[in-house]
Amino acid sequence: MVGISGCTSSDSSSINVLQPIPASQTDSYKASAQTIPLANMLKNPDTYKGQKIKVTGEIFQIQESSGSTFILLNTPETTSYSDRVAVTYGGSVSFVKGDTITAYGEGGGAYSYKSQEGYDITIPLIKAVLIEGG
Repeated sequence: MVGISGCTSSDSSSINVLQPIPASQTDSYKASAQTIPLANMLKNPDTYKGQKIKVTGEIFQIQESSGSTFILLNTPETTSYSDRVAVTYGGSVSFVKGDTITAYGEGGGAYSYKSQEGYDITIPLIKAVLIEGG
């Protein structure tokens, strides 16, 4: 389970993360993951719950805690703070703020948090099983 400082999930429980997949399964998982336009995910994130999704973007914020990672990701379609994607991952990564990554995982529905400015923000959640650089 993972969260990010200053953010709270849309429900009272912490977000369960998925464990990374074995290297032997990465090619088939990547081939089956869909790229969903950000506008579609923002409109109704629950539509993509459980579906295999691929998302690429620049890390805006990243935090690791207890062996899990939480990322706020700016995609090429991001135009404001409410156009990001939340990514959870059941492991540590070598990436830092500003790095470009591709995350493969399952749609996790909506993720809500309160920004440092006090705004309530709801964005799509991806529960990643594989994260690659570049």
